[in-house]
Amino acid sequence: MAEPLMQVGATGLRALVGESKMTAQRRPPTWSEMFGVVGHLREVYALALLDLPAADNTPTWRALGWATVPVLVARASVDSLQHTMRLLAHLRGVGLTEVADGAVVVVMATSHTTAREVRAIEQLARQAAGHLVRVPYDPVLARPDPVDPRSLSKLTRSALTDIAAAVIDRCPVDLGQSAGSPPSS
Repeated sequence: MAEPLMQVGATGLRALVGESKMTAQRRPPTWSEMFGVVGHLREVYALALLDLPAADNTPTWRALGWATVPVLVARASVDSLQHTMRLLAHLRGVGLTEVADGAVVVVMATSHTTAREVRAIEQLARQAAGHLVRVPYDPVLARPDPVDPRSLSKLTRSALTDIAAAVIDRCPVDLGQSAGSPPSS
């Protein structure tokens, strides 16, 4: 069904691209169209990873509310980590405590060294999230090109494996049991 619309990466991961050939007549799908497609794909695939914009818009907020395991990515900076902790607090404040407690926070290092203040805030974020994984600085990730995970350093590949394991550990035992419910992210 959706196979012709997917791109397959070097590791076999299938990616559904919003619109790869935009023109004046072709546009990216709307949120409702995209969630409709994701809903149908859940009948075929047990796991969907959605790349969402910032959580200050209704569709992203809804997707977070539906998420089984939200993965929140933050830069290794005080501002970014504080923003992520505020998002977790907001989720809890509106009754989405399970979503916040199950969240996996990924802290992306932006340089080889990390300031002491960032490490201190990171410890607080580790307590606020269900799980926190630090991804070390890797020059391959600093480039805007598509990433082949095999080209990453061993430490970076290990961190990515830790993220995948944290997500799988937080998923229901039978991923198919939630088919028909709103999309996971």
